[in-house]
Amino acid sequence: KNKIGQMAHSFDTVFSFFLPENIPTGKPGAAMLYSPEAMLVDMPKVTGLLNGLYSTIKNGISNCYYGFGDGRSVPCEEGDFNNAVAKLSFDTSAEDAAAVVSELSTLLTSGRISPKNKELIIDAYTSKLPDKAAALRIAQQLIVSTPEFHSFDTVKSSGETRESASTPPPSGVPYKAVIFLMLQGGADSFNMLVPHTCSPKDLYSEYKKVRGAVSMPLSSLLEIDASSSNQACTSFGMHPKLATAKQLYDDGDLVWFANAGVLTRPTNKDKYKSHTKAALFAHNSMKLYIQRLDPFKTDVETGALGRIADALQKQQNLSVEKYNLYKGSYSLDGHYGPEPFIVDGNGVPKFNEAPSDEGMEGVIRNLNGATEFDSGVFADLFSNLFVNSIDANKKLTDALDQTANTTAIFGTDSMGTAF
Repeated sequence: KNKIGQMAHSFDTVFSFFLPENIPTGKPGAAMLYSPEAMLVDMPKVTGLLNGLYSTIKNGISNCYYGFGDGRSVPCEEGDFNNAVAKLSFDTSAEDAAAVVSELSTLLTSGRISPKNKELIIDAYTSKLPDKAAALRIAQQLIVSTPEFHSFDTVKSSGETRESASTPPPSGVPYKAVIFLMLQGGADSFNMLVPHTCSPKDLYSEYKKVRGAVSMPLSSLLEIDASSSNQACTSFGMHPKLATAKQLYDDGDLVWFANAGVLTRPTNKDKYKSHTKAALFAHNSMKLYIQRLDPFKTDVETGALGRIADALQKQQNLSVEKYNLYKGSYSLDGHYGPEPFIVDGNGVPKFNEAPSDEGMEGVIRNLNGATEFDSGVFADLFSNLFVNSIDANKKLTDALDQTANTTAIFGTDSMGTAF
């Protein structure tokens, strides 16, 4: 699950792996088509899936080159399955390269591989002969790299190379970062920031009465000054475990936004259902709203950080890159590129670190080349994200290879390892 984003009978939460309202990028997004499963097509998961499939084909179920194995140390020489937990057992009596590839196409894509892609795979198969086992391995790897394998679409190639995402040139100004920390759990905000000293109405007493046994004792709160605000209290109390956040507030580096929400008009508890269009009690919807920050839908399908990035690029002529740690985020959606780099708790494993052929990446890019207008949109979506993932993986791994070792200490959870 940590490599490809899902595992049978092992949901992350009761909300499954996918969000029903997910609209992907590319042609499906332009047509406003929903694709919950497209949430799993990002750089870490594409790299994890393809590395695992390649490893399984070349070395069976093992940990060779980020395979799906359990971590046992095994030799990583292609074609050696002696220490693998299991291996693929497919074989064919066909001698002709075209017949072999057609048989694999039938088994793995219901025969949907396009004529152009089939020719590319036949050429790769033939290049490995007379070693039939090696030829079969390269053909299988290339087939699982096709958009036909990862979708139910048919593909009509335009014969053109798929355009890679461009890297913005340096702006020549000092680097700055905007960090959006998304706490996806159910935050008990009434115990994070509590009324402390208030007049003429004693709001802490009211808070204590309403919250009862789960209220925070006044003496335990970390008091912060709010006398310069227009709030009803001259001071508030922060939860005792938020000492670092209190220090940031005292230093002027943290701001609290009180009474923030997604209501589109003033209302009360008797009329809120008719007054608001927001799904206030749906976990996935509330996460979406906080990332979009656009309750009136003035800039549809954009996120808060995406709009900031758009403005920096178009109004300030600054170079912008977007990074997302762990999972994709709607907050980064904007009208202009570049696409976000996504990194998860596995770090950045290299894509296809030990290819079966020196020209394998070029063939993979050709298999996922540009398509005609009437080609399958979800196949096109996969190819576009796959090619971008290859580019992003190379850029990040090259950058990490050139970076000196750091002494910084990060956590051991998924977020810490992503950092």
